[in-house]
Amino acid sequence: MDMLIVGTQSESFKTPLTVSQSRCQFSVWSALKSPLLVSADFTNFNVTPAMIDVLKNAEVLAVSDDPLGREAVRLEDQPGSTSVGEIYAGPLANGSYVVVFFNRYDKAANMSLHLADVVPQSLGASSSLSSSSLWAVRDLWAHADNGTVASDGHIDLTIPPEDVVMIKLTPSTNVGGAHASWALWW
Repeated sequence: MDMLIVGTQSESFKTPLTVSQSRCQFSVWSALKSPLLVSADFTNFNVTPAMIDVLKNAEVLAVSDDPLGREAVRLEDQPGSTSVGEIYAGPLANGSYVVVFFNRYDKAANMSLHLADVVPQSLGASSSLSSSSLWAVRDLWAHADNGTVASDGHIDLTIPPEDVVMIKLTPSTNVGGAHASWALWW
């Protein structure tokens, strides 16, 4: 992957990325463990405080810097995947998983992640999601915990145009309040 163009405006990029487009690029680059080389001139007025917040998101940076170092894979490219939409998922060192729901289009997109698609064969992890019956869901851009989902459940989202939702699935010790599925609309 190449340099991040968050906040960049030049002859090649007449219009800088929007904040949501910047989140998209930063999320995918982080999940794929690509070098986070920023090409923006931080003295330029186009690098707004919102753009700097994108670049300084500690939870997303932690995904990029995860010591396991395994990049996410696009689930729709994996044999047998039943997930719907451009969804990337990958293992993290602590037994958690990162999932990026990426909408590159100018219309809202409905996406569905079937947790059974997040398995060791496709993601190179040492254990599958089935090793925990419940997974805590954390939205890395909203910095919000969004309940739990069962390992045989699914997450259904509507992603706004040219935007992204990036979540972290962590094994949950909460034995109560399991949800067969989890849905959220932004």
